[in-house]
Amino acid sequence: GSGKPYEEPADSAIVIMLDAVIAQTTRYKGTYNQVSRVELYYRPSSTATISDISTHTYSDNLTKYSNGQWGGMLEDAVNTTDSFDFYVKASNSSNVMIFSGSAKNRILSNGINNLSIKLSSI
Repeated sequence: GSGKPYEEPADSAIVIMLDAVIAQTTRYKGTYNQVSRVELYYRPSSTATISDISTHTYSDNLTKYSNGQWGGMLEDAVNTTDSFDFYVKASNSSNVMIFSGSAKNRILSNGINNLSIKLSSI
């Protein structure tokens, strides 16, 4: 090595961890246990309504972890001093969206970002 204990890679991966806090209810289209696909969308922070998914860039179909969180990568390198809006959709095995959630004005850092987004029933 170069003598430095840690050298940051040129393209730092940004990992989003979604802490999906979802009520276990059957009054809606499904329950947390029925979620089989979680998709992440993002955009630079905007005044546009965050629920308008057409204004966002598709990022990733997230991976489910055993701790109940979902994580993935942003497809594009992003500037970590900029602020971003996020939209998340959670679907069942029939690809019917059963939950969605969003977060506004989040600044990301290099490495793992714990982005807690509460998902609501559709």
